[in-house]
Amino acid sequence: MVRATVTGSILYHLIGAERARAKHVGDLRQAFHDQRGTPNSYNLPHDPDNDRKINRLGALAELVVATLLGVEDQWVECTADYKALPGDVLPGIQVRSSQKPYGRLLLHPADHDEHAFVQCRHHFRGEQPVAVEVIGWTTGLTGKNSSHWWTGKNGLRPCYRVPDEILTPGLRGLTQWARTYSH
Repeated sequence: MVRATVTGSILYHLIGAERARAKHVGDLRQAFHDQRGTPNSYNLPHDPDNDRKINRLGALAELVVATLLGVEDQWVECTADYKALPGDVLPGIQVRSSQKPYGRLLLHPADHDEHAFVQCRHHFRGEQPVAVEVIGWTTGLTGKNSSHWWTGKNGLRPCYRVPDEILTPGLRGLTQWARTYSH
């Protein structure tokens, strides 16, 4: 079930098959990273359970956005070189997600200015993800405003923490943006 919220975000309620698919994809991605010895994205100490959870939730957010955009069949679940992919769900479209109820879109200096970044938040019942909320999106260039810069703490990577207020709500206009994106 999908419903719009008063803020314009999209709340997508998950079914078991979607959770199972994302779990499988997240586990494949974690196995890939474990084999290569690559660190997690957040500079956190290696914690196999937490790293696996991050990969599973990331895959779930990507799956939801791909489904809502009608491009689920184009979603690349696992690859040997993620840096070579032109986007998470379509060329130029990256998906970020947070487990925190008020988690912000996080951008890093190396993120492409010309890409669109979609912010999602996970909703849980206990430990089980039951919904993904698509908050909104912006381009890297717009999100990398110096007023959003966070220097990091406790070893976490410095980043731009983009407030929801500057995001285009939900996926409004993203399909049109994708049609004009050139890479």
